[in-house]
Amino acid sequence: LTITSKLASTGLPDANVTLSVDRTELDRAEATMIVAYNGQSYTIEADSKANSVKLSNPDGVSIVLEIDPNSEDISGTAKVGDKEVGNIETTNKGLTLIRYNDGSFESLF
Repeated sequence: LTITSKLASTGLPDANVTLSVDRTELDRAEATMIVAYNGQSYTIEADSKANSVKLSNPDGVSIVLEIDPNSEDISGTAKVGDKEVGNIETTNKGLTLIRYNDGSFESLF
């Protein structure tokens, strides 16, 4: 299934959105959503079997999130090209952080 649409939101530039969903097995689906606006684009890829989501852009920046279905904790990596620049983890207080290699960090949610 593929759906393409224009998205208009107050205060944001108009965007073109394409959503593709592929049922690869009886209990598995993969989805890709591309949001393009002002010459930029972002891609979100989800895999139900792997419990993962990848956010990326054409510049090679990506974040891969892996969700533990038992605890709902999130882990993963942040990359620029092939270089890993940070790790993603859920703290014992339930906060999801990106901890960058230079010692800095930021919250995802």
